[in-house]
Amino acid sequence: MTISEGLTVISEGAFAGNRHLESVTIPDGVTDICYRSFEGCDSLERAIIPASVSDIDKDAFSGCMQLVLYVAEGSFAEQYAVEYDIAYAFTLPSAIAVPLNGEAFPHIAGNTFTFSSGVGGWATEIAISEDGSFTGYHYGW
Repeated sequence: MTISEGLTVISEGAFAGNRHLESVTIPDGVTDICYRSFEGCDSLERAIIPASVSDIDKDAFSGCMQLVLYVAEGSFAEQYAVEYDIAYAFTLPSAIAVPLNGEAFPHIAGNTFTFSSGVGGWATEIAISEDGSFTGYHYGW
């Protein structure tokens, strides 16, 4: 689900108990994710949280056991994930979110991308070069 632009707050209990919600993209401009906004969304696997979010209640995602937060590096959402021991991964900064064609590789070169099961079952790391070639590893536990 993608939430409409123009929203600044995800209100208390807004999506609580939605057992069918698997993914949510919170729009840029949202600053607050309130108390138990996504509580009990036990199918929620992915929440993309923009850097504009500056406050997330500690119980906003309670009961979301499969959740991985996709956050901007250095953002409040990253701090939140670390503090409350929630799995997270970094999103690409908008400055390098360009179409994946031959012109994109110089913009993403030098970055390492990690894809994982979110629960420690497996992970794949890929490092991109300017010419589009890549190196990587796959880990399985």
